[in-house]
Amino acid sequence: MALTLGDFQKNYSSLKGKPTAVYHQAILKLKKLKIGEPKVFYPKNIFTNELLEMFLFNDSSLTHVSIDEKRNMFWISNYNYQEIKSIVLELDYQKSDRQTLKVEVPNNVFYFNNEQDTNENHLEEFYRKIDNIYSLITTRKLLEETSSNVDATDDIVYY
Repeated sequence: MALTLGDFQKNYSSLKGKPTAVYHQAILKLKKLKIGEPKVFYPKNIFTNELLEMFLFNDSSLTHVSIDEKRNMFWISNYNYQEIKSIVLELDYQKSDRQTLKVEVPNNVFYFNNEQDTNENHLEEFYRKIDNIYSLITTRKLLEETSSNVDATDDIVYY
């Protein structure tokens, strides 16, 4: 079962191993901003010792939440898919269970790597999340470029 934003909201203290007020405040702020359950939720570094980042991919934008536990601070950024300068999916043919996605937005580049962003128990889930992110962004960008009224992502199943 894939980890969703709802799962994170209910279990954030046990997922990271220790409860902190900054997680609670970030979740409350997302709710206040009316950022609901995304099509794809990517909790980068949720099961590692690195800085936690959450990425919420909705129909037309990605929301990036960066949390610094030590400073009790968080930052929220939002980017419309139209703003994405490039998206590159890198596959390692020798390690077929590893892939990296590079998403370039104004003044930032985000990297998603299923091997580095989680622990070994979630490699396959994060691999699928990267596939889903790539499909969602490229489909939406294509729709925006062609100005089509057809919602092509309704037929895509995100898991």
